[in-house]
Amino acid sequence: MTAVDDVAKTVKEAAYVAIGFGVLGFQEAQVRRRALAKQLQDQRPDLESQLAETRSQLAELARQVEQR
Repeated sequence: MTAVDDVAKTVKEAAYVAIGFGVLGFQEAQVRRRALAKQLQDQRPDLESQLAETRSQLAELARQVEQR
C-alpha cells in the first residue's frame, strides 16, 4: 500500500467510527427520552389529583370572597 492509500483508509475508518458514535449517541438519547416519557406518564395521575384539589380549593376561596 502506498502512503496515500494508508491515509485514505485511516480517514475512512475514522469516518466510520464517527458515524458509529453518532448512532450510539442517538440511541442513548432515544432511551433517555423513553425513560422520561414513562416517568412523566407515571407521575401524571398524582399531578392531576393535586390539580383537582387545588381547583376545588380555589373555587372555595372564590365562593368565600363572593359572600363578603
